[in-house]
Amino acid sequence: MSPDNLDLLPTSLEIYLTTACNLRCRYCSSRAIMGGRPRGLSFAQAARAADIFLAQAFPRSAGRDPSPLRTIGITGGEPFVEFPLLARLVDHIQGRNGRAAIDVVTNGTLLDRAKAGFLLDRGVDLAVSLDGDAATTGRNRRFADGRGRPVFAHVLARLEALTPAQRRGLCAMTTFPSATVGRVVESIALLRSFGFKEIVLDLDMYERWSPRKLPRLRAALAGLRGYYVREMRASSWPHASGKLFGFAFENKLGAARPFPPPSSFSLSPDGWFFPSDVLGAHRIRGRDYRVGDLRRGIDFPKLRRIYSELGRFLRAGRLTSWVLPPVERYFFALSRGLDPLAMTAADESVARVFAEELGPFVDIERILSDLAREPGFGDFQHRPSRVCPRPVRRLELDARRLGLAALRRLADYCLYSPGRDKELLLRLDSLSRDRRTVEALTVYCLLKSRKLGKRLRLALEGRPDGAGVPWRLLRDWDVFVGARAASTNRRWSQPRFLREDR
Repeated sequence: MSPDNLDLLPTSLEIYLTTACNLRCRYCSSRAIMGGRPRGLSFAQAARAADIFLAQAFPRSAGRDPSPLRTIGITGGEPFVEFPLLARLVDHIQGRNGRAAIDVVTNGTLLDRAKAGFLLDRGVDLAVSLDGDAATTGRNRRFADGRGRPVFAHVLARLEALTPAQRRGLCAMTTFPSATVGRVVESIALLRSFGFKEIVLDLDMYERWSPRKLPRLRAALAGLRGYYVREMRASSWPHASGKLFGFAFENKLGAARPFPPPSSFSLSPDGWFFPSDVLGAHRIRGRDYRVGDLRRGIDFPKLRRIYSELGRFLRAGRLTSWVLPPVERYFFALSRGLDPLAMTAADESVARVFAEELGPFVDIERILSDLAREPGFGDFQHRPSRVCPRPVRRLELDARRLGLAALRRLADYCLYSPGRDKELLLRLDSLSRDRRTVEALTVYCLLKSRKLGKRLRLALEGRPDGAGVPWRLLRDWDVFVGARAASTNRRWSQPRFLREDR
């Protein structure tokens, strides 16, 4: 069967290659399929699943690439236990469709130069699950046989054996339950020193974050906020990918929508498709939640019914948080015979703590990532090819007729010129319609002026249209770099001073 539209098909497929794993992590998201005799997919089964997904995700009749990005994840168990099968599957996927992204998550204990080189050379996003320092990692990650040196020391030795270029190509994925979240700053700082290109910060998605645990979470995130501010004031700078500090904060907070749409479904090692990344019993409270198999493909009418039911639940509970993924927590509760509403009751409180402590950084990460994908914008570090030899103290930028790439070139023309004091005036039609341009150029100019040691006065001219000035992003810039602020919400007849960074 085929979906009525691309939006029904989740944007990613997680292929659980095997249940075999040499670790037994306390918070493992795959623990429902662990235990007993190891089970796994054959190459024919895994390739068939990828082909089913690719045929639906990239239909020839669409006439264009689907949006957003379609991804195939390969996981387990530990996928490196079956590395020859993993390597063959990667080559199969890329041979069938070079547009699909591939990501692989490993616990790092079997990583070596040959395996890392094979995957990274093919553009695979390779992530190592590692929670930070020895104490933090050791609390939740143990070898299955209970013997040998600690997991942290073992993975560290594996990382040190890689080339520097290979280490820079890896991501780190951290998981912090309430028992270790107090070590988040020390752990993240250590992981940064290893040279990972990106560090993903996650909370334990299956833990019940009760009200008594929230102060501990708030203190940890406040400490992390202070760490970011110190790094910024020490002139740290975003690298080419647009990540401020190498942390992926996307999808940690809802984005003014009724609920986060289901984004992934999965293939179990037994060959069944499930409507979520969470694998549990085939039957939950007498109902079968399998939505297809490798012979018949995906049952889209059934998938639609399950998603509709899920949507009603999330809307009724007013769940908007992506800090603790509500889709996965919903299915996790069902598969364990728990009340989904009780399971997710504290989710919004967790999201509120996260937003209050780290919300500004989520916004800035989003904007920088967006700019990194902007055609012609380029990375954040390069020096413009043309620099004015004389001081340019003030420059007007017309956002009504110029795109972001051109606006950046003009801003650089002023900012890179001699002299410390700079003033930029951005002319636009309305704050509501041109919000993306205002946010993007504001973040870029303030970061760039700070890097160059300039004092920047930034003004906007346009109609507020009820948007309110400044937005949270601009209000919280004070926290981020210690800038001084002034603003007005009146309809502007003259340019108004919005922000000055000193």
